[in-house]
Formats: sequence, structure tokens, C-alpha cells
Amino acid sequence: MDPVQAVLGIKATHLVAGVAGGVVRALLSGGGWLAAISSVVIGSLTAGYLTTPVYAAAKAYFPLLAGDASSEHAIGFLVGLTAMLICEGVLRFIRAWSRNPTIPLDERQP
Repeated sequence: MDPVQAVLGIKATHLVAGVAGGVVRALLSGGGWLAAISSVVIGSLTAGYLTTPVYAAAKAYFPLLAGDASSEHAIGFLVGLTAMLICEGVLRFIRAWSRNPTIPLDERQP
């Protein structure tokens, strides 16, 4: 067990995979330094905490998935990258809603 896992309960390799995903996202999306740092933080935290359950589910649904560390790291990278895209979509929705904060009404009601 590595020291990070002993203290935080997450594997350091999952954090590294998330950081790599965050760096890729920061390089592809552009933006400022705050966006780059937030991409790295979101990617590393989500990969650190969600890689293990997602990897277990992937092995259950895809039995041909190799049981080695490279598969686990690849899933960690994808988990971090996907979480950043979801967070970005949620933030875009919130910004759009804040410009026009209306509650959708049901058209069928009189």
C-alpha cells in the first residue's frame, strides 16, 4: 500500500492518471490559469476516488478487460476526463439559467 492510499484511501497512481487527464483537458480547452488548475484538481480528485468502483464495474461488464494496472490507469484517465466534461456542462447550464432564471411551465395546464 502506498503512503497516499494509507492517508487518503486513494491510490497515488489514480491521482496521477487524473492529473494527466486534467492536463490534457487544460491544453485542449485553452482558457486561463484558473481553468487549467481547476481541470487538474477535478480530474485528479474524481479519478482518485472513482477509479476503483468504475474499474470494478467495467470488469464485471467487460470480462475480456485485462486485469493489469494499465487498464486501471486508462480507466482512471477516462474517469477524470469525463468528470471534467460533466462539470463543464453543468457550469454552462447554470450560467445560461442565471441569465434567464425561469421555471419551465407545463403547456398542458390551463
